[in-house]
Amino acid sequence: MKEAKSSLSEFIRAPGTLKTTAIILGVMLTQSASGIDVIISYNQKIFKDSGSNISLNLSSIIVGVVQVVGVALSGLIMDRLGRRPLLMISQGLIIVSLFFLGLYFHLQISNPVVNESIGWLPLVSLMVHSIGFAIGVGPIPWIYLEVIPTYMMAIVTALGVGVNWTAIFLFTRFYVQVQENLGSDWSFWIFAILSSIGIIFSYFCIPETKGKTLEELQDIFTTRRT
Repeated sequence: MKEAKSSLSEFIRAPGTLKTTAIILGVMLTQSASGIDVIISYNQKIFKDSGSNISLNLSSIIVGVVQVVGVALSGLIMDRLGRRPLLMISQGLIIVSLFFLGLYFHLQISNPVVNESIGWLPLVSLMVHSIGFAIGVGPIPWIYLEVIPTYMMAIVTALGVGVNWTAIFLFTRFYVQVQENLGSDWSFWIFAILSSIGIIFSYFCIPETKGKTLEELQDIFTTRRT
């Protein structure tokens, strides 16, 4: 018990603790706020509600294949572009895809005639979302967990993963209620807004770790400079 209290006390007093914790919590929340778990959990429901003329099974298969391609693409371009720029590109794709997915459902109610001519939009939006998540928002938060100082890694990782899983649970648990009360359009626009906050956070708060030595990484996470 005394050892646990001592470790926690040392963690709190250690240089860069608050900064590193804020960075990790922020980057992990950008992942859950992308809406990926809601889309995966309610994939079939989303396609069914959209009324698209593309079959549900085919749509799900296409989105899955696109995500696999995105994962492969991420491995090829991450070291070239850097973690932070790729994360922001990823968030940008997610924001655009969620906006247009929400717009489709908005038009479904307000202008069904126009909506019939863009039955392909839900599938394309989810394809863009999947590739956006796979190239950055999916893998990059876990990479940041691996480069923080070792003396704070255990506690910060536990906090980051705990917050991420809690947010995922809340988003998936209350998605249907939000959809029923605010509409399908806002159920996706909310995630677009959260991802917009995430991209601002990434720009101002998340450091680049590409090509950094261990000493430089320690300096990044333990000083005010990013």
